Amino acid sequence: SSRSSLPPKDSKPTPIVDGSESSDFATGSTTRLPPDGSMGKMIPAKALELYDSRLTKYERREILDYDEVFFVGSEAPKIQAPVTDGSNFGYDDDKGDYIIVNGDHIAYRYEVVGGLGKGSFGQVLQVKDHKKGTVAALKLIRNKKRFHQQAMIEIKILDHLRCRDPEERSCTVRMLNYFKFRSHTVITFDMHSINLYELTKLNGYQPFAPALIKRFTAQLLVSLAFMWQEQ
Repeated sequence: SSRSSLPPKDSKPTPIVDGSESSDFATGSTTRLPPDGSMGKMIPAKALELYDSRLTKYERREILDYDEVFFVGSEAPKIQAPVTDGSNFGYDDDKGDYIIVNGDHIAYRYEVVGGLGKGSFGQVLQVKDHKKGTVAALKLIRNKKRFHQQAMIEIKILDHLRCRDPEERSCTVRMLNYFKFRSHTVITFDMHSINLYELTKLNGYQPFAPALIKRFTAQLLVSLAFMWQEQ
């Protein structure tokens, strides 16, 4: 597939280099670059100047499409794109799933911490948002046309629910933002705790206490009533 256009909405991160030093020739001072590259917001040209040796050939072009950079994943074992015989420049497997590299960046803003789950539409990652200094869940949709189309419907619904519930009282999942990255549709969410299935396993597959069941049921009813109201 062709090279993608990059995140339009609230979605860009920052560069990074090994704990090497960078000299400011104008002042004669020396800046210590942190090993994880989290130096705060930078313009792409400055990030490229500092971290050129840590970026792949593909990234040196790609980074200039961003307005701001927060993280570049300098310590990650990066895919050396472009890979001429690889899918999507080497970034995808043969099923259209993005190949995850822990410690690398997503859109020069998010640092991949690890995987949370995988399904037919794509995969969900735990990421560190270097722009906001928070942890988020990031959903990477498979790079196939029908999944992109379905993702746009999901985004439309999530955006409507978000706008109609500014005080977050509806017990529905909250989308933070969405964008395109390397031909993949990406959606970010607030990071939540353990899911119901994992909780059931931790409980030894034993019945939950009635009081806990009532709490779950109340939240489901609140969510269903809100969605019914919003059609």
